[in-house]
Amino acid sequence: TECPSGKEKIGALCYSKCPSGMKRFGFDCHSVCPSGFRDDGLFCRKAEYGRGAGYPWKFGDGFNDRGMYKRCEARHGRGNCEKWGAIVYPKCRAGYKPFGCCICRPAKPDCPSLGLNNGIDLSCGKKIQIGDPTTMICRSNLENDAGLCYPKCRGGYNGVGPVCWQNCDSDQTNCGAGCASSGTDCGFAIWDQVTAPIILAANIATLGLVTPATGAANAATDTITVGGKVLTASSRFGKTLISTVKTLQTIKPGVGKGATIVQTIRHARLGTKLDTVTTLFDYGRGYYDAIQNFRNAFEEDFAELTSPEINRMLDQNFHPITARFLKGIWADRQFAEMAEVWGWNIGSNILAAAALVDISGVTGVVSAYAKPICAAII
Repeated sequence: TECPSGKEKIGALCYSKCPSGMKRFGFDCHSVCPSGFRDDGLFCRKAEYGRGAGYPWKFGDGFNDRGMYKRCEARHGRGNCEKWGAIVYPKCRAGYKPFGCCICRPAKPDCPSLGLNNGIDLSCGKKIQIGDPTTMICRSNLENDAGLCYPKCRGGYNGVGPVCWQNCDSDQTNCGAGCASSGTDCGFAIWDQVTAPIILAANIATLGLVTPATGAANAATDTITVGGKVLTASSRFGKTLISTVKTLQTIKPGVGKGATIVQTIRHARLGTKLDTVTTLFDYGRGYYDAIQNFRNAFEEDFAELTSPEINRMLDQNFHPITARFLKGIWADRQFAEMAEVWGWNIGSNILAAAALVDISGVTGVVSAYAKPICAAII
């Protein structure tokens, strides 16, 4: 973050710079006293000054004042002394007049003509410009949301915190996490809108995978073919991901006891139901363990796979158990999106987020609006 042009940073806020003739005093700007004025805090005073004890008659002087003038003019110059009472004093400077025997007092200043407020006697009140604090702004390549800076979303997306949400068409209703043809359709649970396109504002471009330049795989557990490309693990998480995918790719539709996934697709523009797919397949302990291993690896490497800022926000704002649960949910959503984008043949291509959460013989029901999945997150 930074302060905009014309402002300066004080603490965590930005304040307008003081104009000419004023200087910073705390968070405000106060007038600078003109030359020849004494700074008395909130006032500038054209101060009096004393002209000393003078030159009185001394023993040895004649019975006149010549000796007094002689001593005074010897120090202040000929014609620069005057007699007040029985004592000779140096004359007051130009613009000053004697006030009593020993004080030289200036004429009352014209405060407004000096850029000051009216005051009392010889004092002029300072002008005060109250500080106008504003929050700092984000750099040109970032945008502000609730006091934090995030990378700008690409065209057609709107940023909310660390997430970029796709804008709805003009004839659609914005449901927050998706779009629908009417407000009624928005009544569907937002969590079930698993095909609503989101771009996670985190660096999840590779997820611990790299593409080898040449060569076939030496070990089946170390590589996986995705979209015609051979990927290999470059991290512990990448190896876990490959192992999980390979395990899940062996799933075959069956009639035995297992998990049922029901996915209902509704057209976002028309609100009509397009298709309902129900698949029952055997979900053994090995498959469940594979998903859990993936979740655990993602949770442990969460800061690296998303961002340190997101990881810190979860850890600071939630109980450790809750924070880990949320990281696991994030892992589920990420895995589902990768499966959709890369076209993994997992569970007859109907793998969705609900199928990854505690599958143990229960039924997961997924309702979604038919919007294009955002392949750009991978």
